[in-house]
Amino acid sequence: VVPNPSLRIVIQPVGDLKGKPAEVLMEHYLVTIKVDTVDFKVRVPIQRLKINGRDAAYMETRATVARPSETKLRVFNHFTYLIPRDDYMVVVIGVIDADNVDGLLQELRDVARTLKIR
Repeated sequence: VVPNPSLRIVIQPVGDLKGKPAEVLMEHYLVTIKVDTVDFKVRVPIQRLKINGRDAAYMETRATVARPSETKLRVFNHFTYLIPRDDYMVVVIGVIDADNVDGLLQELRDVARTLKIR
C-alpha cells in the first residue's frame, strides 16, 4: 500500500462544552473518530500544550477500518491538534493510510506545526 498522507483542518462549534479545557474537548472529539473502526489504539495519550500562546491538546491514534467497498482492512495513523477558541475549536488532523510510517507521520507533523492559529 502506498501511503497517502493528508492534512485536514476542521472548525466546529463546541456547543455546551464552551470554556472547557482543550483536553476535555479532545476526549469528546476522540469519541467521534472511533466510529466504524475494527481496532482503535491511542499511540500517544492526550497531552496539554500551547500553540501560539493558546491552550491546546495533542494525541496520536491508530485505527483499523473495514470499508464495505473494500475486501481488506486499512490502517490509518493519525495525529490531532485541538485548539479551543470562543465558541468553536480548530482541529488539525494528519492522516496516513498505511502501517509503519512514523517517518512520514513526522514530516506531516512538521508541516502542521507551521500553521498559524490566531
